[in-house]
Amino acid sequence: MAEDHDHRHPEFVVGIDLGAGVTRAHHLYADGEFVPMCSLEYRPIRPRSGWSELDPDDVLAALAQALDYAPGAAGVAIASEAGTAVAWDAETGAPVHNALAPDDQRAGPLVADLVSQGAAALTTARAGLLPDARLPAAKFRWLLDHAPEAAALARSGRLRLGTMGSFCLDRLAGVHAMDVSAASRTGLMDLTTGRWDAELCRLFGVPPELLPEIRPTVADHGVLEPGQTPLVATVFDRHARLFGHGCHAPGRIAVSFDGEGEALAVAGHMPPAGPPRGCRPRSPGGSVRRRPMPWSPASAVPPRRSIGREVSGCTRPRATSRASTDPARWSEASCSSRRCPGSPAHTRTSPPRRSGWAWRRTPHGRT
Repeated sequence: MAEDHDHRHPEFVVGIDLGAGVTRAHHLYADGEFVPMCSLEYRPIRPRSGWSELDPDDVLAALAQALDYAPGAAGVAIASEAGTAVAWDAETGAPVHNALAPDDQRAGPLVADLVSQGAAALTTARAGLLPDARLPAAKFRWLLDHAPEAAALARSGRLRLGTMGSFCLDRLAGVHAMDVSAASRTGLMDLTTGRWDAELCRLFGVPPELLPEIRPTVADHGVLEPGQTPLVATVFDRHARLFGHGCHAPGRIAVSFDGEGEALAVAGHMPPAGPPRGCRPRSPGGSVRRRPMPWSPASAVPPRRSIGREVSGCTRPRATSRASTDPARWSEASCSSRRCPGSPAHTRTSPPRRSGWAWRRTPHGRT
C-alpha cells in the first residue's frame, strides 16, 4: 500500500513518468519537496530482429499501481513517451495486438516506399518530421494491415488508435484523448493548426476518426481510477524534459545524450520553416547521417582524449565502462586534489562512447 505523506504537506501533486520500460511515481509538495514513490518495470517483447513490443495490459497495471500514491493529491500529471502505438477495441478496451514499442522498425518497408514517392516534403512541411519507421503514423498503418480483427473493428467503428498514454487514459478515465505535444510526435498532426491533418492521414492510410481527440497539455483530462483523482496534465516526456531544464522562452535549447542524442529547442508560437542553420536532420526512413556535420550534439561532449582518463594529480579511478548509456554506471568520484578542476569537491563524469559519431577537430577542440 502507498504510504500516506499528506500529514506533512497538505498540498501535493503526483507526477508519473510512463516510459517504455518503467513507470515511476513522485510526489511534489507545495514547499518544493520532490519525493520518489515507486519504480515499476516491465520487459519488452522482441519476436524478431528489429521488432519490439510491449504488453499494454502490463503497462496499464503498472500505471494503476503507481496511482495508489494519488489519493489526497490535488491532481495527477503524466509524462509519457509518444513512440508506442496501440490499437484496441473501443467497447471492450482489449488490445488487438501487442503495442509496437518506440524502437520497433517493422514498418520500414512502408516508410521506404513513401520516401521513394517523395513523401518527405509533405511530412516535413506539415508535421515537421521526416518519414520514419519509429513514428506512430507508420505503426498505425502496420497494425491496421496486420493486427487480428483490426480491419473488421475499423469498419464497424469500434477500433481506436493511439499512443500508450492515450490507451491508458481511455482505460482508466474513459477519455479517448491525447495532448498536443504527444500528437505532434505521431507524424499525423499539422503543427500550424494543432489538428490531425487529412493529407498526412491519407498518406499513411490512417482514418482520422480512429485517432484520439487532441487536447491542450494542461486541461481537464478526466478522473482516474482508482482513487478518483483528477488528471490535470499529460505531456510528451521529451517536451517535459525541455521545460524541466528551464527552457521556457523561444531560442532556449536542451541537448540530451540518452538513447541516441538529440537537441530540442523552444521555437515559439509558430513552427520554424526548417532546421536551424548548420543542422542536418535525421535521414528519411530513420537512419542517422554518419558524415561530419557543421553542428552536432556531439560538440557538447568533452574531447575524446579526456574520456576515462585521470586528471594529473587526481586519485579518481578510471571510468569502468565507456559503453554504458546508464549515467549511474559512469565513473563518478569525489576528488580533493588541488590540481583537479572544481576541487575540493570536484566530481567528474565520463560520458558513454557513441558508435557512429564523427569525431572532428573544431576551433574549440576535437569533438
